[in-house]
Amino acid sequence: MNITDIKLNPKQSIFGLIGNICNEPNFLIDSDVHLNDKDFVTNLHRIVFMAINNIISDNGTVKSITEFDIDTYLKQSDTYYKIWQNDDGIKFIQDAKRLANKDLFFENYHTIKKNAILRKY
Repeated sequence: MNITDIKLNPKQSIFGLIGNICNEPNFLIDSDVHLNDKDFVTNLHRIVFMAINNIISDNGTVKSITEFDIDTYLKQSDTYYKIWQNDDGIKFIQDAKRLANKDLFFENYHTIKKNAILRKY
C-alpha cells in the first residue's frame, strides 16, 4: 500500500458502510449503489465486501448478515480466512453493525466512491 492509498482510505466511511450493509443487505442491492472490491484499499475490507456481496448474491433474500455468516463463508479459503482472523474480522463486523447509522449510508457510499476515483488518478 502506498502513501496515496493510505491517505485516500476513508476508514470511518468504510466501517459505517459495511455495518449498514450487514444490518440491511438491501442497501447493496439498491440500483444506485455500484460497489466493487477496487473501492476498498485494505485486504480485510476487500475480503469482507467480497464475502458480503457473495452471501447476498447466493441467498437473495437474506435479512441481515452476521459476523458468523462471514466467518463461515471465508473458511472456504485458507488465504482469506487467515486475513480475516489476523485482522480480528469478527470484532470488526460486530462493532461496525453496532455503530452503523443507516441515515449516513449514502454519505459514506459517496465518500468511498470519491476516494476510489481519486486513488485511480
